[in-house]
Amino acid sequence: DAKDLLEALAVEQQIRIATATETLKSVLTLGDPMKMEGAIVRLAREGKVDEPFLLLLEANETQARDAGATDAANLMKRLKKRATDEKD
Repeated sequence: DAKDLLEALAVEQQIRIATATETLKSVLTLGDPMKMEGAIVRLAREGKVDEPFLLLLEANETQARDAGATDAANLMKRLKKRATDEKD
């Protein structure tokens, strides 16, 4: 019924967000922005750049900008642009 469908969708969404979070962590641990961009290119070729991943980059950019962390915000913006370019 509708309740089961909504629960299944919620579970799927949680899984996709958790996957995107782990993917972003793996990119950020590389440290060097050029290596991060290279990782995003690889991920895009593997089909791992999806909407949850892009939304997570955007949310991190916003949070960093709101916290006054301009460098971090600019990095997230740069990574999101690269991810979007590679996805298209």
